[in-house]
Amino acid sequence: LFLKEAYLTAALEHPNIISVFDVGLREEDEPYFIMELKIGKTLDEITKTSKDLNELLQIFLKVCDAVSYAHSINVVHLDIKPDNIQVGEFGEVKLCDWGLACKIDDIKQDSDFISGTPGFMSPEQVTNGTIGCHTDIFSLGALLYFILTGTAPFDGGLNTKLAKTLDGDFQSPLDKKLDFDVSTSLDAVVRRAMAGDPQDRYTSV
Repeated sequence: LFLKEAYLTAALEHPNIISVFDVGLREEDEPYFIMELKIGKTLDEITKTSKDLNELLQIFLKVCDAVSYAHSINVVHLDIKPDNIQVGEFGEVKLCDWGLACKIDDIKQDSDFISGTPGFMSPEQVTNGTIGCHTDIFSLGALLYFILTGTAPFDGGLNTKLAKTLDGDFQSPLDKKLDFDVSTSLDAVVRRAMAGDPQDRYTSV
């Protein structure tokens, strides 16, 4: 898994994706990779202090650019969340932690293993259904929800989060008391991206 993440990330060349410079084995057959040093704050940290919605949406759009690029070469991330987004001192945005990422053609279902982060993962990740680009689109919708509200769309304990994910049980951003004035159009983007049925989501990032 260590080398899989390293080789896959190294193959992704995009300004908004964390860079891997070298991958190999030491003399003791110990694997290693050299990656870009992460300096800055996570999106989770930034949303606690920033009240500038336009700034946060610009970060979101750069994450969308990174995911769109990955999808163009048939790679899905499968763990998009605020902690995996790094923002540098000068506004550079990096989507990190490609440990769950894989080529769409290589996806294998495992009925005993749930991959993803509860609160941001899609229903098909909970049920081990068909994974694809639509899975990341759901998580991008959950990320936008977080940007607008400061909270994950699904809260509670682990089992509660999973049950709410399957039921699509989340409060509309418009119905929450927020620091931002959320437009009906942004609310609609969240709802469509987070549709329970993948066919009802956007067809692309």
